[in-house]
Amino acid sequence: MSLVIPSRGPARASIILLHGLGADGRDLAPLAHALDLPECRWILPDAPIRPVRLNALRPTRAWFDLAAVASGMEMDRRGLDMSCRSLEAWIQAEEKQGIGRQNILAGGFSQGGAVVLAWSRTARERLLGLVGLSTFHPAPPPDPPGVSQSIFLAHGSEDPIVPLSLAVETREWLVATGHEVRWQVYPMAHEVSPEEMADLRGWLVSRLEPRYGEHEQSS
Repeated sequence: MSLVIPSRGPARASIILLHGLGADGRDLAPLAHALDLPECRWILPDAPIRPVRLNALRPTRAWFDLAAVASGMEMDRRGLDMSCRSLEAWIQAEEKQGIGRQNILAGGFSQGGAVVLAWSRTARERLLGLVGLSTFHPAPPPDPPGVSQSIFLAHGSEDPIVPLSLAVETREWLVATGHEVRWQVYPMAHEVSPEEMADLRGWLVSRLEPRYGEHEQSS
């Protein structure tokens, strides 16, 4: 199930945003409203409910199971692959709505961002961009990278949930495999901040405005 926040007027771009562990799509609605991108449609899906080892096997909304968030963590590859396929299906659904991949952005917070970065390994076309907030790459080498993407990657210097060191490893792997990464660190914990949102909005607008121009020329 997905919460959809329609654009104000014709949609010229779509943003698919995945929540973190234990949250749901509604938790990201304030972020979508705060970014205030009137020509964008927002798709905020809910993860399935499943037992999660990190939560003592309590049923939790989660994109995949995991026991810890650390370098070299044991991964629930089946759950991760299923979530990557779901993300691909949501992208394809937006294409059927008339939004080309070059005008679709995928992002996520924490575990949701991990799914987006994992999906990028299989991507054969560029999206408008990817966003990873307070997140990590769940399966670095030897997994091969997909096509190069433009990525906004941001983290809190005091994050007690996803260590900054793991985010730095993620950034280094993404850069080494050819992605264009805008990297930001903020004095915060596992959260979002007004400064981060201002920087993210500026990056999004810089990606969207040229695409809007292309859309007008092709209309």
